[in-house]
Amino acid sequence: MKFGKYLAKRQLEVPEYGNYFINYKALKKLIKSLSNQAAAGGNVEQALRDNKATFFFRLERELEKVNSFYLQKEAELKLRIDILMEKKADAYASGSLTSSTSVSYISLYEGFQRFRRDLSKLEQFIELNATGFSKVLKKWDKRSKQQTKELYLSRAVEVQPVFHRDILARLSDQASSSILELEAWADGDVIFDDSRRGSEIQAATAPATAPATAPVTAPVAPVTAPGAKDDDLYYEFVETASAENVTTADISEWVEVLKKVRDAKSRVTRIFLLSISTSASNAALLALYESGLVDLNASDALNGRNVLHEAAMATAVDRTAILELAVSQGVSLLARDFYGRTPLHYACLHNQRKLLKMFVDQGAEVNALDKDNFTPLLYSVINQYSDCVRDLISMGASVDAVSDNGYIPLNLACQYGVYDASEIILQNKPRHEPDAEGLFALHIAARAGHSSLVSLLLKYDADVNELDKLNRWTALFHAANEGHEQVLETLLSAGARTDILDEERHSALYYAAWEGHVKCMHRLADLEATVKLQEVDIDMKSPVDVQINDLSGLDELDGIPDLSLPPPILPFRRYGHNFLDQKIFVLITLAGSTPVKFVSEEATLSSGQLRISSKNDHSVIPRSVPLAMSDTDRAMSFQLDSLDDFALDFEIFPTFGTRIIAKTAALPYIWRATLTQFHQSYTLPLFDMRLHTIGEMSFDVQVVRPYKGTPLEITKYDTYWKSTGTSQQSLSFVTASSVSGQYARLTICVTSDGVPVVTPSWKVDVGHGIRIGVNTLTYEELKKCTNGVVSDLSTVSDPVEVHRVLSNSTLPLAEVLKLLPITVKLDLNVIFAASDLNHYVDTVLDVLFAHARDTHDTNRMSNGDPAPRATRSIILSSVNPDVCTALNWKQPNYPVFFVMRNGTFNEPTDLDRVSVSVKEAVLFANGNNMLGLVCDARLLNLVPALVESICSSGLVLVSDGEHECKGVKAMRNESVVEFHNSIDV
Repeated sequence: MKFGKYLAKRQLEVPEYGNYFINYKALKKLIKSLSNQAAAGGNVEQALRDNKATFFFRLERELEKVNSFYLQKEAELKLRIDILMEKKADAYASGSLTSSTSVSYISLYEGFQRFRRDLSKLEQFIELNATGFSKVLKKWDKRSKQQTKELYLSRAVEVQPVFHRDILARLSDQASSSILELEAWADGDVIFDDSRRGSEIQAATAPATAPATAPVTAPVAPVTAPGAKDDDLYYEFVETASAENVTTADISEWVEVLKKVRDAKSRVTRIFLLSISTSASNAALLALYESGLVDLNASDALNGRNVLHEAAMATAVDRTAILELAVSQGVSLLARDFYGRTPLHYACLHNQRKLLKMFVDQGAEVNALDKDNFTPLLYSVINQYSDCVRDLISMGASVDAVSDNGYIPLNLACQYGVYDASEIILQNKPRHEPDAEGLFALHIAARAGHSSLVSLLLKYDADVNELDKLNRWTALFHAANEGHEQVLETLLSAGARTDILDEERHSALYYAAWEGHVKCMHRLADLEATVKLQEVDIDMKSPVDVQINDLSGLDELDGIPDLSLPPPILPFRRYGHNFLDQKIFVLITLAGSTPVKFVSEEATLSSGQLRISSKNDHSVIPRSVPLAMSDTDRAMSFQLDSLDDFALDFEIFPTFGTRIIAKTAALPYIWRATLTQFHQSYTLPLFDMRLHTIGEMSFDVQVVRPYKGTPLEITKYDTYWKSTGTSQQSLSFVTASSVSGQYARLTICVTSDGVPVVTPSWKVDVGHGIRIGVNTLTYEELKKCTNGVVSDLSTVSDPVEVHRVLSNSTLPLAEVLKLLPITVKLDLNVIFAASDLNHYVDTVLDVLFAHARDTHDTNRMSNGDPAPRATRSIILSSVNPDVCTALNWKQPNYPVFFVMRNGTFNEPTDLDRVSVSVKEAVLFANGNNMLGLVCDARLLNLVPALVESICSSGLVLVSDGEHECKGVKAMRNESVVEFHNSIDV
């Protein structure tokens, strides 16, 4: 996603900060404007240098704006944390924090949680602005051919207070520690922390337990401090007012007692406010009001809610009587709490449909925006309260965005999949406009996979081929990219075109293949095979603003490396690849879309980081990944000497804080389980600092052990090489290798007694239509079931003939290697069907290494040359990603190719996704230093853009099938793999 669109989308999450972000779009336009002014005069770069003062004047004003706003918010947060800490100290001293249901605890806990959320918003503000300044400076450097970015960032940007983390880290630590203390005190735990300073509390003894609740009769006399007394009075009043047999006399007696309490008015008002959300009767509350001690205009000091807010939230008892009383006494329906919400917001949040008309008739603002940029209508939409949606619209609620960068009700309904609300909104003819990300409602529904909503939007005349303002994608692109087959069918039935290309000149089929959505890929392939792809002319776009392309060139500059022209490109040869030698390779992959899950919403961090380290292995470099992780952040590898005492600590921190929020550990027993199982999945509990379980973390583990035998000495045996250069026509990579010529394809499997064999299939026919796996038979048993007799292999030199001769026989791999002429090159496709992968692969390598040594010794004896001699040229391949991983990490001599399974019509499991997703396969092959990929030729011909995408990643691409493909380095058919001569440079 372009940063400008991403920034606009993220600004919606912090609307009160919206006017104080860096004006990234305006700065981009300024660069373009200065470039256009210079275009007529000739040298654009020189003209931009001459206008340097203009650009940096605007940039510095943006920096001042961002910094000034930050200082204001920082001061506000400091004041808020001081107030919260002071109230926490007072409540602790009064003994009113001994229960999680106490009034003080609830108020303080909510206050600290809200403070942490607001702090997180400020952290997002800082991070987004830091990225914005970096990117806009990079764009300036690219256009002006200068190198000002690093110097300006270090001397002008990063020195500003807004980009200093110390103060926010301290505030974050205070909030996190206070929440932990509140939870501990409520459970009766003791907290010791010598590092706390200022107003933070040193707790050396556990607080006293709360007194028991009094009976329904007269209230007990207050004991302990005022805070605890308030709780006692509150609980006893609620119990009395909620009892079925409560009488007017009981309430009157309560009122008389309360009148005698010190600071009676403030305490009774607080009890009145807190009791509204309970099951206390309206009669009791009205009687309390009649005492004259209740201030209806009062609001809670920590959350800002008044009587109307509380009554709108109440669901246990109908509080219409209390609402009417408050309104009649002049309490404003426009009052906002600390979240910026009015009573109407809360009525919609809690589906209080009967209150809507009363509020609006009494002057409530139906389109009021809270601090999250939400109107009452939007809350009704996302909570699927369709009746409230209908009523609000009839009362004047806008079906369009009520601010320039606000949420669009229809788009939000499509995002959450709310059919009824979407239909109601459509009936009221909303404006057709994109959201901040540049997507229209149909694009959003297609991306989310809501096929019924897609049909509904099409029924209301949505343009099925409309392009979004983000990537020039139609809804079909979004459905294909996310793998929503039913949505895809709905769009195709409505006339969606498959021949449209986006700004990268890719089709919807490209994205289905790239992401590995097999069913969508085949459905589109059936249509695309008969349609010639052509780019749609700009005039054909439905109402898409042409400005979408005005600045696209600037965004493309993000892909250009920093600095100016590089030195002349000289391909650099890399011999072999990185391998383990004596190390153990451990790959940990954070599993699923959300590998870190918290039990409660309060514990969930909107932003944070996961730190991985090892306390007992100092060779492991600690690393940190954001909780909102990308695909490349999910995998982390380690190379270790031993697993016996290897343990990993996983710690979760806030983005700017130093206090641990949660922690877990992977102990040595986890790695021991990989002795026999190559791939294991685990879910570990996440603990807070009191060892309470607050969540879980899931990850997969793969362990590749070093080759157990003696590897081939690099000084004696030639290895393959590859080089990566740059195409003269483009900035994409071009990979070359010493692998060349024709390679006969052989399939390798290992018997149950550890004999690698060349076999036509991993299953053999034992008669009566029964086929069993080769790995379940010993070699002697296998010989009885198969044909082990072949013609003299020593005379067969043609790779095609080698494959034909061995296609109907099963022979030991060692024997085949010994008999075949040394000039015959082999592609050994290793099939895995056992439990212990490390032992399985070692068994195959034993045979290959023994053959290499025999060949080397024979050549040396024949000519007396002690120098390294070329042995048989062999490449290794497999459709199993685990086999490829093990083969590549255990040795550096033979190149490994991963074979994708693009031809399957079955939707893959998560573990098999790398076999069908081109994107995942490229990440996998590059992450494990493999030489290349084997991909279905039919797919490559249907989507030629995949060829460039794969090759530009530095991989050698082999097409699989009889069809010729342009741009690939080799072709593979049933018999051979043939590398083009151009690969050997």
